Amino acid sequence: MMLRAVGLVSSVARSRVFTNWSCASSRRYLSSSPQHDPLRVLFCGADEFSIYSLKALNKIRKENPDKVASIDVVCRKDKRVGRGLKQIREVPIKSVAGTELGLNVHQIDTFTGWTPPRPFNMVVAVSFGLLVPPRILNAAKYGGLNVHPSMLPDLPGPAPLHHTLLRRLNKTGVTLQTLHPKHFDQGRIIDQTAAPGLPIPNEASATLDSLLTWIGPLGADMLYKNIITGSFATNPDIKPAASRSLRNTKNDMFGQLDGSADYPRHARKITPADRHVNFRWPSSEILLRDRVLGRLFAIDTSLAPTKRITFHGFEDSTDACWEQVQAKGPVLRMGNHPLDPGAVSIFRHDKEKRIYFRSKDGWVSPAEVTIEGSSKQKATVIYDKLRSTMPVTCC
Repeated sequence: MMLRAVGLVSSVARSRVFTNWSCASSRRYLSSSPQHDPLRVLFCGADEFSIYSLKALNKIRKENPDKVASIDVVCRKDKRVGRGLKQIREVPIKSVAGTELGLNVHQIDTFTGWTPPRPFNMVVAVSFGLLVPPRILNAAKYGGLNVHPSMLPDLPGPAPLHHTLLRRLNKTGVTLQTLHPKHFDQGRIIDQTAAPGLPIPNEASATLDSLLTWIGPLGADMLYKNIITGSFATNPDIKPAASRSLRNTKNDMFGQLDGSADYPRHARKITPADRHVNFRWPSSEILLRDRVLGRLFAIDTSLAPTKRITFHGFEDSTDACWEQVQAKGPVLRMGNHPLDPGAVSIFRHDKEKRIYFRSKDGWVSPAEVTIEGSSKQKATVIYDKLRSTMPVTCC
């Protein structure tokens, strides 16, 4: 699955990071590179990670037109989202490619029946989500390239960046590989972050946004270097990706080993059900999923027994809650015993009015919630409503 766009980094931050990276890159790789036809690139992308690579190619197009002559951008169509499907979510790369960079943009949801409007001789796919078919790849003189945010083949196949955080891997990197006509991530590895990978900065608090900001320029730099040097067409030592296990199981979000430690696990796609919070999880798991997936939800809680509740950000309130419980207990308790997972309590801490959900080993507190049928509300608003309508059970 591709990267889920969930509140991604601002375009200002992207530009600043990319500018710093690209200036250094332009000085490094301009020596005696092999000759090839100027590339007419069909760039297939979608999210923030792909935007970094697109900007790298566009920099070459502007500064070295003998290397990259033109870029056409292919992305998915905008989607209707939200209640009643009244809102339109635009693919992040669309405005960057069309408005900021002035490139031609083509929006499709399938390659079936679609032909690129002008000649091309290379395909570059980064976090695109669709397999580029043989019909398109075979028409490109130089085939296709893919920038992948992991250390293939040692990490999961088409797993997106949020799997890296969910699996609590403390090292990762990027891989540049050719596009395979039939399978994701089975092409020849052209370049890769040196083993064993790079440590994730501030892993304990890392979010998808921070990981994208860090790893996006790494992938763009790798693509930039290999286009400038021409190694995508001339390197005889490029090796095919090693065989990987594709065995999966519905019971394990991250798949299963097939009995040999030599085979990595292959992550299945993230689904909406993975955002369904289970308060029998430890607080650390709830907080991790909140950071990586966002917009966790619960059904049949004592806060709204028959409605779905969406949470907009959790924080760990375990220490504050234990302090309160040891002193005089919660001001208000609904449902089960206050120490049972899922039990809801409200009380003040440091003059803040908060609501708390009991987890397996502590408490987590949402900043804002949306109760089905209502608009988003701050926790303080819900606190006041509950405090005025529900009986005080202690204190």
